[in-house]
Amino acid sequence: MRSLDGSPRTRNNYRRAIITLFRYARSRGYLPKNEPTEADSLELAKDAGNEIGIFTPEQMSQLLANSPKNLIPYLTLGAFAGLCHAEIITLHWEDIDFHNGLIRVKAAKAKTAQNRLVPMVENLLTRLSLNAS
Repeated sequence: MRSLDGSPRTRNNYRRAIITLFRYARSRGYLPKNEPTEADSLELAKDAGNEIGIFTPEQMSQLLANSPKNLIPYLTLGAFAGLCHAEIITLHWEDIDFHNGLIRVKAAKAKTAQNRLVPMVENLLTRLSLNAS
């Protein structure tokens, strides 16, 4: 694993995929049930993580001005509502209450596994309204 190119996070993703493959093989009877495998002994790569960057208003304006129209809802929901990728891709227009300025994130779709209402700032409301019509 250490010889693989990429960041520690990339190596950990490979590790996770290998362990998943071994668990699948075990569940299908290709490997003994109660014996450890080499995959089980793979250590996590030390990942200090990177600092999360924040776009300046000018950078965000430039990004939105140069993005395809179908990408604008995704970008604005992440930038102005703070929704994560997994939450955004599972949203439907019905989950957005333009009248009350709220986004309904259902428990099944939420990162925290709890229903929540996310208030929409005016900028988000305006940009989404343009795309919803």
